[in-house]
Amino acid sequence: MARKLLFAVPDAAGALWQPKGHLCAVLCESNKETCVCVVDRFGATATDINVGGADVVHFSWDAAGDLLTVVTSAQDGAKVFVWNSATNGLRSQLLSLERPSFALWSRTRARLAIGSESGALAFYDVAKGLEVAAEDMGFAQISAGAWSNAEILALGSVDGGLTIWDANGKLLKEEKLRSEPSEIRFSNACFTYEGGAPQGTREEKTMSALLGRETLLLLDIDQVLERKPKARSGVAKYSEPVELVFQEVYGAPMTHTWYGDGKIAIGFSEGQVVVVSTQDVLGQELYSLHLCDEFGLVSSAFRMSGRPSWFAFASRREGAEESEEVPDLLLSLSFSEETRLLAVASVHGIVVIDTQTGFECVESFAFSKGPGMGEPDAPAEAVSLRWSPEGDAVYAAKVGTTIRCGCV
Repeated sequence: MARKLLFAVPDAAGALWQPKGHLCAVLCESNKETCVCVVDRFGATATDINVGGADVVHFSWDAAGDLLTVVTSAQDGAKVFVWNSATNGLRSQLLSLERPSFALWSRTRARLAIGSESGALAFYDVAKGLEVAAEDMGFAQISAGAWSNAEILALGSVDGGLTIWDANGKLLKEEKLRSEPSEIRFSNACFTYEGGAPQGTREEKTMSALLGRETLLLLDIDQVLERKPKARSGVAKYSEPVELVFQEVYGAPMTHTWYGDGKIAIGFSEGQVVVVSTQDVLGQELYSLHLCDEFGLVSSAFRMSGRPSWFAFASRREGAEESEEVPDLLLSLSFSEETRLLAVASVHGIVVIDTQTGFECVESFAFSKGPGMGEPDAPAEAVSLRWSPEGDAVYAAKVGTTIRCGCV
């Protein structure tokens, strides 16, 4: 792979690559205005979504990469902007929901769940331009959430609450957890590989949540909703919630993702990445790797398989004060089904690993040394990674005072 700088955008605060495409949405903030601009991989502008003086609460692509939504908040009300990448059409609509603070795309439909600072919840049908408020149950502000492929929405709140909703805004279940969920995931699709190709999927009904940066909670959704679960061969059966506790030397669990056939990869504050199984032996540690202090990875057994996944890791510097904000050490990860290559971004640069050859590093690129994207003494604050649809290139958006987007 030949690495090169594709384009740079000044006054940028964030970037998101389009799923299954070659566009990048960039949040630009300056003294004059705030806007979300969409550029192609050569830096040509496809559109500018000008939100004026409003605060951008959320911007994201739908699962197919066809629609980009921007949710804003201002004194004169909240708005949602929807841009269609196929038609270049842009429309906006005022929201009745006040002070939005959270938004999440459905995985299967053009629908957004939008939460407010006061804990109110609304569902916005993007296709119809229709906003439906959920019943006000007096919940606290949403801290995390996830949609399942079966259109089940799980939301965690800052007071440790867990609510389960259907796609029409009906509350199905309310639970009280031990502490605030910082991240929620569903294990919807499980892939197995034979001969280098994905072989079939099956839907899982397990929800996972990181609680208080301490434990990983596993819940059987059928049990939570008091439905009779179907038998699932080869899967560990647990009717009660299970909390996984990890070795203290790993640090605090910061993020996690499901992949492959019922595996969970968990990233820890000390730079450790651990893979556990939810199969016959629940919580069994399968693989692990540890980030070096310098740019790169050390691993002999870790393999990534399954759907493309993205997750971020944080690391605390030795001697740092508890109140000090510490930049992430490992920022993001992206897996290509087409080539089964794993791209890992840290504050120092990008590593590309071939998971079919014993986790061999086939490409590396240091931000502080490479041409174009390198900035001496300026580590990345965040990196957005996405493989091209063909799997022959990985796009990286390095976030700092200037977005620098490159191709490895």
